[in-house]
Amino acid sequence: MTDFPTNERQTLEVARASDVVRARQLGHDLAQAMGFDRGAQTRIGTAISEITRNALRHSGKVGTLSLEPIVRGGRCGLRIVVSDAGCGIANLASVSQGAARSVMSLGAGLPGARRLMDEFEVETHAGQGTTVRMTQWLPPGSASLTGAVAAAATIG
Repeated sequence: MTDFPTNERQTLEVARASDVVRARQLGHDLAQAMGFDRGAQTRIGTAISEITRNALRHSGKVGTLSLEPIVRGGRCGLRIVVSDAGCGIANLASVSQGAARSVMSLGAGLPGARRLMDEFEVETHAGQGTTVRMTQWLPPGSASLTGAVAAAATIG
């Protein structure tokens, strides 16, 4: 199925640790405005925090967070994309399973975020960076697209 963006995308440059906090808060606020329950708001904020922190810590470059309400098959959701232009993830399979550790982390970021979100995808290329795409869906019938988009338009 095709995702239909609502044209209410929020973006944030992630260049320092304080931006990770801002990213988490922006995701939490947008999730709340869209009608996600508190548990989902916390999961969304935590996943954003983990992945933006990874992008900042491991790429050594400025990253970008994009948040966008979407609709697919009549369901509303929040698409989260975190990109960086770092060196890429050399051992993605190992990292995704939580088996890889580094001097800077315990290796729980990617697998932890994967468990928190409904959909999770990593695209990485050596020397070109990494993009993580995550989606959290509102339960069926919990919000109308119009309400979610109107709420999302007030965040920013």
